[in-house]
Amino acid sequence: MTTKQPAEQLPYVYDFSEMLGTATIESIASVDQAAQGAGEPLAKIAQAIDGQSVVVRWGGGTDRENYLTTVRIVASNGEYEIDGVISVREIGFPGVVSLDDAKTHLGMGDDDSQDDLIAGLIEAAQDHIENFTGQILSRRTVVQAFDRFDGELRLHAWPIAEPAVVSIGYLDADGVDQSFAGYRLAALARPARLVPAPGAAWPTAAATPGAVRVTVQAGYGRRDDVPKALRQAMLLLVGHWFANREAVNVGNIVNALPFAVEALAYPHRMPVIG
Repeated sequence: MTTKQPAEQLPYVYDFSEMLGTATIESIASVDQAAQGAGEPLAKIAQAIDGQSVVVRWGGGTDRENYLTTVRIVASNGEYEIDGVISVREIGFPGVVSLDDAKTHLGMGDDDSQDDLIAGLIEAAQDHIENFTGQILSRRTVVQAFDRFDGELRLHAWPIAEPAVVSIGYLDADGVDQSFAGYRLAALARPARLVPAPGAAWPTAAATPGAVRVTVQAGYGRRDDVPKALRQAMLLLVGHWFANREAVNVGNIVNALPFAVEALAYPHRMPVIG
C-alpha cells in the first residue's frame, strides 16, 4: 500500500517485468480505480509506458479512504493486469512534517512498508505538540463557545490566521440567533482577544450556556511559518514512538513527552486561560 495526501500528485509505478519476461508493452488497455468506501474518486492526471512498467500519476481522493487501482496492458505475448492500493491521508497540512520528512529522519529511504504506521505517528505527534503548546500548527476553522459577553473574550486558538476571519454569533434574550460585528481583535496577543470596538458595547446574550459562539480561522498557513523547534519536536516524537512502538497505541498516545521534545516545545507554550 502506498500513501498520498489529497492535494498530492503521486506517480505510481505498475511493474509488469516479472510477467512479461522478454516481451514488451504495446499499449495500455485500461486504468481503473475504485474507492473501498464512499470517498470521491481519485483523479488520473497522466499515464505512460516506461519500459516494462506503466506509470500513472494519481491526484485527489478523500482523506482516510483506500483505493484499489488496476492497470491492464496489451503486450507482445498477451494481456496482463496489476492491482495496487493507494491510501489517502491528510497529514496536518502539506509541510508541517511530511511523510518524506519523517522517513528521512527514520532512515527509511524508499521502504514504503511502514508508511501507514509513520503517517499515523505524524498525526499523533501533531496532536501531542498542539495539546502541549496550545498552538494550532495547521490552518483550520475553530469554534469557541462562551456563556456570555464579559469584558474581553480570550480565544484558545492561536495563531489567528492573517487576514483574520472572525464571526461572532449569539442567542439574544429571546433565544433568536444574532450576529455581532462591532468588535476589535488583538490577534497577536497571547492569547488573542476580542473586545468591543470604540463606541460599541457587547450585546446582551441569553442566560444559556454557550450562548456566544466565536468562529475563527487559526493556525499557521505555510511550513516556513511553523517554528522550526516544533517541527523538530514532531520528528523526535515520531522517531521515539517508531522505535518503541510496542508501547504505543496510535490515536491514544498518553506517554509523557521525552525530555528533548519537551525542551524544544516548552518555550512555545501558550498561557493557560482560566
